[in-house]
Amino acid sequence: MVRVRNASVHDLIVCITYDIDAEGRSTGYEFTKVLTALDALHLAIPFGRQATFQEELRVSDKAYFADENEGNLEERIRRKISEAYTEGELVSIERLK
Repeated sequence: MVRVRNASVHDLIVCITYDIDAEGRSTGYEFTKVLTALDALHLAIPFGRQATFQEELRVSDKAYFADENEGNLEERIRRKISEAYTEGELVSIERLK
């Protein structure tokens, strides 16, 4: 679970990861926002172009992403989530069991 916190409010996001290829070289990510408390009213998905990761997650509550399987998984998740939120918001990751 990913928690994005700003002061006393936060968004909770579940991130499911999986190998895309048989060799495990690429990872797929599914982000689903399950609790929304941070303001996203200033965001919208404009007509005529593909939505950004930030717009998908903050407006539609779902976003998808894939990358090469390089480096620490939690750090890759943290970097991607940071694209959707501002620098003043703290990102923490907790593994679900």
